[in-house]
Amino acid sequence: MASSIKRIIVAACSVLVAAMGSAPPVFAAPVSLSAATATFCQIGWPVSASVDGSFGATNGWAIDPQEGNNHVAAYKAAADVGGPAGTELTFRLHTLYANHELGRFRLAATVSDRGLYGQGSECADPNPGGTAVWTVLHPQSVVSANGQTLSIQPDGSVLAGGSLPVTDVVTVGVSTHLQGITGFRLEALADASLPSNGPGRYANGNFVLTELVVDAQTLFRIYVYQSQFGSAGTGDGQFSYPVGVAIDPATHNVVVMELINNRGQIFSAASPYVSYGFAGKFGAPGGGDGQFSTPIGVAIDPVSHNIIVCDVLNSRIQVFTSTGTYLSQFGSFGTGNGQFDYPTAVAVDPISRNIVVVDEQNNRIQVFDSGGVYLSQFGSAGSGDGQFSLPRGVAIDPASQNIVVADGGNNRVQIFDSAGVYQSKFGTPGSGAGQFGTPLAVAIDPVSQNIAVSDQINNRVQIFSSAGVYVSEFGTAGTGNGQFDIPYGIAFDPATRNLVVADESNHRVQIFVRARIDIDGNGSYDALTDGLLISRYLSGMTGTALTQGVIGPGATISDPAQIAQRLDNLRPALDVDGVGYANASTDGLLLLRYLFGLRGSALVAGAVGAGATRTTSEIETVIQSMTP
Repeated sequence: MASSIKRIIVAACSVLVAAMGSAPPVFAAPVSLSAATATFCQIGWPVSASVDGSFGATNGWAIDPQEGNNHVAAYKAAADVGGPAGTELTFRLHTLYANHELGRFRLAATVSDRGLYGQGSECADPNPGGTAVWTVLHPQSVVSANGQTLSIQPDGSVLAGGSLPVTDVVTVGVSTHLQGITGFRLEALADASLPSNGPGRYANGNFVLTELVVDAQTLFRIYVYQSQFGSAGTGDGQFSYPVGVAIDPATHNVVVMELINNRGQIFSAASPYVSYGFAGKFGAPGGGDGQFSTPIGVAIDPVSHNIIVCDVLNSRIQVFTSTGTYLSQFGSFGTGNGQFDYPTAVAVDPISRNIVVVDEQNNRIQVFDSGGVYLSQFGSAGSGDGQFSLPRGVAIDPASQNIVVADGGNNRVQIFDSAGVYQSKFGTPGSGAGQFGTPLAVAIDPVSQNIAVSDQINNRVQIFSSAGVYVSEFGTAGTGNGQFDIPYGIAFDPATRNLVVADESNHRVQIFVRARIDIDGNGSYDALTDGLLISRYLSGMTGTALTQGVIGPGATISDPAQIAQRLDNLRPALDVDGVGYANASTDGLLLLRYLFGLRGSALVAGAVGAGATRTTSEIETVIQSMTP
């Protein structure tokens, strides 16, 4: 056993020394920017200086004496950026000339051909954006290193205020579903709140962008089992066919609806929201206010935090407070506007607060305002675009407000805009990647906009990009951890992005987390700790032999049994070459080399298993996804 580990380390280190010397590992790939053009440059301060790799205080792009006006710069990426699952982009705007910070700016990206933009002279391009199609990158986060007050505006721009530091680095985090990004646009925007209308914060409105640095990391994600709660029964915390789940974005409470017990149960947890306990219940069998006859779908209003429930056989929607107190209802049996025949799923638009209801037997989607007043509908019976055959699930993309519908009988998912106009579809009948055996529910990752779909007959959950491109899947038929007997309702925790799945016929709810190879839980990824723990585990080591001498500083997990359990949960994701199982001499070696910093041929040489289904770049993408 020990000799096997030694061979793995020697193999990793010998390739490392030959290929990389003492280079440190890099987990987010830098984006090389070049060929910049701008509407105007101050003499001696060209826009190309903002991407030349120099961080000197007297280097960068400035715009004196053209303060008070909007200015635009376009940068071309040396290689296309962004994969099918989306990309996390990190922009770092270094402003190192004294007090010359950017006051207001906005970032955008394009997938258009590089010949369609940035074609003018470097410092006098009247339209740097050219005829390219640009998508504004709305930030998820923005941070000032030295104390500026930064606020994200409705148009996606960032406005600076508060104290004016001598120098600063502003970091902007944004996720995008764009594939094949060819370039980025930076708009420096005039604003009345800035000195001399800006767009900089210096007294005359000037700024100096010393260096623009961009890193990109794939949003590809593998999910692995973490925990579960519930068992068969009628007691508190027990289930009889749990079907619908929803998560309160404020409290992280999970609401679960049960078919046979005709009730909803509320579960709470502390951070990191993987261990839930019973916190309350509501409902009873019947047709009265607050009673149920086969409740299935559930959603939570992000503003009021009211719980909205599909009361299927009573042909109505009922509304409760966040603790389960009955408030109101709407709907009745029928085919007219605002009537239902088997309302099975519900979602709330986070912007308009409109309530979107799947009216299954009427093969349509109905839209109501937040008070339950009927607004509109779309869909009809059939298999054409925009038609349905027993639709089962619905979710709303928080970024685009697109309505995503699990079209169960047609074994596909359809996407509509917020007005109900058909946009696209994905999926066909079957058991292959991207195929469905009755899709029951959909949920949308609030950051990447990836779409999760519960696939009933195939007993799995599949992950797709927002455009419907297959990304990954997890689950098989069974009763073990991570297995399913009819996966039904699914929901993303908006903070942790954990996936909560109602495992209907196993009478439980399971929690899945994004796979990470920080095995000892110290917040970093290190070859000589995490890498060796993985290699030892895959070689069959247990107990103190597994952990001795390889637990990193600041580790939150060091007990051998807990480390082993963590690796047991992670094991399906450790098959990084796609052979079908994780192996010490291939997958363990690949992971170890990656953590040492190897890439390309140096990463895979002699370390890919027979029958591998992933290319070198795909292996890098898979491992990168586990080192966010």
